[in-house]
Amino acid sequence: MAVTTFQIVEHTYSIQGMTTQDVMPLLPEHLKDQESHLEDHVAYILDECLKAATPKGVYKLFNPAICTLPPDYTEPGIKLVGTMAVLKGEEVYNRMRRATHCVIMAVSACSSDAVEALRERLCRVSSDEEILDACIQAITLRVADMTNNAIVCDALDRGLQTDDFLTPGTDTFPLEMNSLLSFYVQTESRLGIKVNKETMAFPTWGLLGVVGMYDPSQSNRRRACGRCKFRSYCSIRAIGMNCHGRKGTFKKASPAE
Repeated sequence: MAVTTFQIVEHTYSIQGMTTQDVMPLLPEHLKDQESHLEDHVAYILDECLKAATPKGVYKLFNPAICTLPPDYTEPGIKLVGTMAVLKGEEVYNRMRRATHCVIMAVSACSSDAVEALRERLCRVSSDEEILDACIQAITLRVADMTNNAIVCDALDRGLQTDDFLTPGTDTFPLEMNSLLSFYVQTESRLGIKVNKETMAFPTWGLLGVVGMYDPSQSNRRRACGRCKFRSYCSIRAIGMNCHGRKGTFKKASPAE
């Protein structure tokens, strides 16, 4: 039996009902004192951003498995079964070691070319750039909410529950994971955005991360190969490992480190 392979799910959105109230909390602190004077200007830039926006979201499900095989992995990681990918970091490990599926999700408000065209056309002073960035961020967060809702509906259809979105660079989930996640949901070809190879940062007009899907009835059951539905074609078992038992440890940095 072949390893279960999931297809990338892609959504294109039409955004309605956004106002300056979605943008104001995202402005830099030094501009918030001027909110009442800036509101019309923010509304204008937001309207222009919405006209240029091509809001899209993509996600893909993977079957996760615990990976603790030295010497390559000195700390526990989460293997995405059927791929060469290993998610690193204590937070993602703690979340995904009990997950039925690990979902990679990525969204974009608009392409990099569209962002640069908006910047050239609308920005005359530094505050214009800051307002533009806040508007694009607000649109991106709206697209992320819409895509996350699609994932929640997908999970419910499978009889599963989801956890919160986790993005690289937060909660011990290394920023370097951006490149791996981007590759597996094809953000460059599908969303028109790619990871900065020097800083491993994902553009501010996009969002990238993982969501876990969990079976509520399995939350307290002990893992065992005999009751696993993937046992007959598990690539982890094929190399003499299992995804339960020894969990491995995470090194704690000393005060000097």
